[in-house]
Amino acid sequence: MILWQGVESINAFWLSRKQKYAILCEDNVSCNAVSKIFSRDDVETIVGSGWKFVTTRIDEFSETCAKKNKLMLGFIDRDYWHFRDEFNLLANKKLVYTDLRDIEIDLLESKAFIDFLQEKKPALSAKADDIRNSIYNNLYAIGKIRVYNHIYQKEWDFPDVIDYIEKNTFNYSKWETRFRQINKIKTIDYTKFKEWEEAKIFNPKEIIRGHDAVMILYELLGIQYVKPKTKNAIVITIEDCLSLCITKDFISQFSWARLINSLLK
Repeated sequence: MILWQGVESINAFWLSRKQKYAILCEDNVSCNAVSKIFSRDDVETIVGSGWKFVTTRIDEFSETCAKKNKLMLGFIDRDYWHFRDEFNLLANKKLVYTDLRDIEIDLLESKAFIDFLQEKKPALSAKADDIRNSIYNNLYAIGKIRVYNHIYQKEWDFPDVIDYIEKNTFNYSKWETRFRQINKIKTIDYTKFKEWEEAKIFNPKEIIRGHDAVMILYELLGIQYVKPKTKNAIVITIEDCLSLCITKDFISQFSWARLINSLLK
């Protein structure tokens, strides 16, 4: 796995490599997962600088690579593009995206999660379904707010979930109060959201943010979350551990893995 944060010379860097295929991922967790699944001599994974970097640069990279008989694919979290796809990502064959909202949710739904539990908390490995359902139930309400925020471009700020977990329980009421305070949301505006919310039913796995889910998971597993003290600090997170537990059988479970596999001819 190659860690890459720059923009100017990435094409020169990639074209100098011996590998035929590159997969440009938006973050380290995705790159870990892709590296584990497609561990081949002719495939290289590269960490970009977030989804905006991947989505705005992939066309340029792909065109340059094609001239050298190389292929570069972009891999991003699905997020909420299927609700408001202004970038036309779903039709862009150069971009591959997760089946569910985030790579972390895909990982929670995979055997990687079972393997992770067996390694870290063996006594809980038989309760994987209960743990997943608890995470989804805790975060479903926030997921709907995030969808509304995306569709109507509210640009709301969201308090960190980890700050509202008390004794194995996520205190949504306190979180919601703080959310409304920091965004100065008037009652009439929130009423509009509540009316919209009541008419909508979603699959929790498609709207829950992966990082929020992992924050709840820390508490459910009794693992203390350590926030990095500096921006560049390296902390091995549950996200990292989940992605490193992944195996090649993931290809049969998720469409994005099958798609990437089919493109690596």
